Amino acid sequence: METKLVLKAALVKEPTQKEAALNNSKASLREEGGCVVITVPLDELEFCDSKEPDHGYHRWIWLDIDTGLRAVDWLDGLTVNGLDIEAGEEDKKLCGNEEGHFILCIPVEAYIRKNRVCSLSIRKEGAGEAVLDISFENTSEFSPDLFILDGETILKAEPRAQVPAHNNSLSTISRDGNVFTITTPLKELKQVTSVVNPQFGSHSWMWIGLDVGLRGEDWNGSDENKDALELNGKPALDRYTPILGGGKNGHITVYPQADAVALEPKVFTISKAGYKPVSFTIKVIDSSN
Repeated sequence: METKLVLKAALVKEPTQKEAALNNSKASLREEGGCVVITVPLDELEFCDSKEPDHGYHRWIWLDIDTGLRAVDWLDGLTVNGLDIEAGEEDKKLCGNEEGHFILCIPVEAYIRKNRVCSLSIRKEGAGEAVLDISFENTSEFSPDLFILDGETILKAEPRAQVPAHNNSLSTISRDGNVFTITTPLKELKQVTSVVNPQFGSHSWMWIGLDVGLRGEDWNGSDENKDALELNGKPALDRYTPILGGGKNGHITVYPQADAVALEPKVFTISKAGYKPVSFTIKVIDSSN
């Protein structure tokens, strides 16, 4: 009598691809309400090509799917989501040399950023059908930190930015949780009309470095993948970012108007598909005598 299909999933302990091995080492798996939940720090996972070249460049996790079948011919007529399953000698070795196992490679970031569930429907004549749902949790979070950019860095990025370079030189910043307070002598600050955004008028502009806390290869995402990093609902990067951020992943710039923010604190929200949004506040205290 043919064994019934009973699906189970486990993380492959030692994937042959080094990037997948690193990713699997950072992942954990649990069962919850009949669903398998894969938890990963998405920002720390590495991209690589799939072992099947046409499957693309993703952050892959390798799962060992146990069908519960043990006969030597267990693969005959077995399908997953209507397609034939393949399981070679490498799969068998990685799954403990036991019949009935195949390896499922999952592009984790694609599922997380679209909040999708990976659903497997496996069928075999005489053994019935079994369904396995796999969901994903991202434990990486934004951890914003702000700092005063020095004038030399500002002028290197934009020689015309003499006013924010001057204003920054007179200012300090402190934090209390996600509230950042700039202390500056407002009477000594210079004002100018922004070259990039003249519609905002003349203000005491400052250029403040923002470290969003992400370090992965695609920390800023892309419009193409629909997971671009956003600040208050708008693209977070600009042409000055590479220089102002020192080439470090996770660094962008915010441009507060010190005179306006002194009257009303400014709230910023960082967002990116697959991550929990986080907000922070900038305040300005006048230290003028």
